[in-house]
Amino acid sequence: MPARSHPDPNRPPRSQPAVDAGRAARCTEAIRDIAEDFVVRAEELLHQTHNPDTPATDLVVTVAELGRLTEEATAALVVRQRSQGEPLKELTPALGLTEDRLRKKYHPQAVDLRLASRSRPRRELPGSRTPRTPPARRARRTGSGCANPASAWPAP
Repeated sequence: MPARSHPDPNRPPRSQPAVDAGRAARCTEAIRDIAEDFVVRAEELLHQTHNPDTPATDLVVTVAELGRLTEEATAALVVRQRSQGEPLKELTPALGLTEDRLRKKYHPQAVDLRLASRSRPRRELPGSRTPRTPPARRARRTGSGCANPASAWPAP
C-alpha cells in the first residue's frame, strides 16, 4: 500500500491545488439552499418545542433532518474550499478531522453528484400551518417567544 493517498504512485503529485471555479460556485449555491432549508427545519423545531404535547419522535425526525443538512453543508464547504484552491488545513480545527481525512471523506465528484440530486425538504406556505396550540396562547405561556426582542424573526 502506498504511503501517500495519491491514486497513482507513478504520477507526480500536483504542484498546486486543483482550482475549479464552476464547482466552487455550485457549492456556494448549494450552501445557500442548505442554509434556507436549515432555517425552515430549525423554525419547525422551535415551534415543536413550544408545544409540550409534541411527541419525541416528531422532535427526533426534525433533529435528524438538521443533522443531515449539517453534513450536506459540511461536504459542500469542504469541496468549495478545495475547488477554490484554498488549504483544507483552515477547516481542520472546526471539523476535528485531518486534511487527509477531509480529502478522503468529501470527494469532489461524489459531493457534486449528491448536491445535484439533493431533494429539498417539504416547505409549507406561510399561514398554511395548523399549529396544535394557537400562537396567542403559546405566547402567553412562554413569554414573547423570542430570546432577542430586537430579532427580525417573528415570535412563534
